[in-house]
Amino acid sequence: MHKVSIIIPVLNGAHHIVNTFRFLSEQKFTNFEVIFVVDVKTTDETLKVIKENTPSGMDVTVLPQSGNGKLGEARNIGLESSTGDIIWFLDVDDRPFADFLSDLIGIMDEYDADVVMCNYLRSKYLDSTDKGKDDKIRVMDSRTAIEARLNEKIPVTAWSRITTKELLMNNNLRFNHNFSEDIEHTFRLMTVAKKICYYEKPLYIYYQNARSVYGANGRDNIRGESEVKAYDDLEEFFTGTEISETFNRLSSYTRMRSAVHMERKRFVKYAKSEECRNMIERNIPKKNWEVFLFKLSPTLYYFMVKTFLDFIFYREGRQYR
Repeated sequence: MHKVSIIIPVLNGAHHIVNTFRFLSEQKFTNFEVIFVVDVKTTDETLKVIKENTPSGMDVTVLPQSGNGKLGEARNIGLESSTGDIIWFLDVDDRPFADFLSDLIGIMDEYDADVVMCNYLRSKYLDSTDKGKDDKIRVMDSRTAIEARLNEKIPVTAWSRITTKELLMNNNLRFNHNFSEDIEHTFRLMTVAKKICYYEKPLYIYYQNARSVYGANGRDNIRGESEVKAYDDLEEFFTGTEISETFNRLSSYTRMRSAVHMERKRFVKYAKSEECRNMIERNIPKKNWEVFLFKLSPTLYYFMVKTFLDFIFYREGRQYR
């Protein structure tokens, strides 16, 4: 029987712990261990709340994170201490539905998959029950999955998937210690996975938390800049591979759009930079209206894409795909 290691990084997350235990206690698949990796910079009562609210019989371990490696370091610490054959990187402020593990493990077994992803909902309300009706399963090889990700057909998030520990350990797959660590990890994961499944039924609520690292107070600059850098680094990683041309072209559009997460002035500066212009000229041989608008009027492009993201792509209750 499978055993799942659920790895949960925490920094000042005391107010989420009770809900986390509630959601894990609801899981239909019950053979799991929970590994909290608590940042030593935590100043609230996270450790106390974990200790006082651990459900009877639940296998819970608490490990310290003493470095400055952010979520990536915490996940790596948890992975090294895990004892399960399946790994799940759960975020402490989100909600998995009760059949998250049972459904994804069932798919993993049925298709002999290395990685199984699922759809999810964006919401400010963790008690939402809208799980959608589409239970289609898409089975992909490495290249198909990479292209699907580049076309925003499957998510890039670590918490919306389960992975065999064997795949991670045998290929030395670890998270980097930067922001937007999921991006590099996901693409590297796809390059070594033989079979990847995507379940189109949403089994997870991605909580729209204003206090997150990408939340308020202008911190979206961090998101925009780190996402652009992640794809810049991956362009180098894929150099010389048969998917390099496709990756470079499609990821250039992603970089243009991801940069919109920056504040307007910082976005315009990036859009006009030699680095950005060279990327477009190098990777997009056939120009189209999006590239034309991006180069002609970065400000107009910024407001158009930002409006789409704010009112459509990130709207309350929207499924990822």
